[in-house]
Amino acid sequence: MNSFAQISFDKNEFVEPNFSKDEFDYNAKAYLTNSSTDPADTLFAWVLNKTDVPSDWSTTVCSGFLCIEEPTTAYNFVLKQGDSVEFKLGFAFFGKAGEGDAYVSAYSLSDASNSDTLSLSITARDLVSTNDLDKSSITVYPNPASDKVYVNYDAANYTVDVYDILGNLKMSKNISKGQAIYVSDLASGVYVVRIDGDLSFSKVLQKK
Repeated sequence: MNSFAQISFDKNEFVEPNFSKDEFDYNAKAYLTNSSTDPADTLFAWVLNKTDVPSDWSTTVCSGFLCIEEPTTAYNFVLKQGDSVEFKLGFAFFGKAGEGDAYVSAYSLSDASNSDTLSLSITARDLVSTNDLDKSSITVYPNPASDKVYVNYDAANYTVDVYDILGNLKMSKNISKGQAIYVSDLASGVYVVRIDGDLSFSKVLQKK
C-alpha cells in the first residue's frame, strides 16, 4: 500500500577532497524530515553502505541520540509526520591517509520506494601547514592513562574536551598549563582529546 509519504535530507552530498589525516575524525551532518501526507506512516529504517573505505578507518552513523560504530544491519526508527531527526555520517582516520566513500539510505518500512540518501566522500592526506607545525608543541601524557593525564599546550589557560569514540562529550575542563586532568572515572577504551582556540586539534587518548 502506498503511503504517499516523502522523506528527505536537507543536504544529500558532502565532499571533502583535502582533509588532514592527523585530525581524528570528520562528520557530515544533515536533517531528515518526514513530510508525509499520511500521519500513520511513521516507521522508517536506515542502513549504511560503504563503497570504498580504508580498513584502518572507522565509520559511524548517528541518528538522533543513537550512534552506531560500523553498523552492519538496518536500524528502525520512528519519525512522526512533520518531524525531523539529525543524522551524522563520519569517518575516524587514526592517522591513516586514504579515500573514503559511504552513504546512508533511509526508507519507509511501508513503502521502500519512499527513500533518500546521505553520502560522504573524503580524502584524508598528509598536509603540511602552519597549524600542523604548531601542533608539535602539544603533548598528551601518559598515554595510555589510568588515573590522570596532562595535556600541555602553548597557552596559559585553555579548555580541554574529552569525547568517546562516538563523539559524546564525557568531560570538559578549563585548565592551566601543567595541570592534571583526572580520568579515573572514565571507562577503559579510546577517547578523543580536543582543544579549541586559535588552533583546533584533536589527539587520541587510550584509557586503561
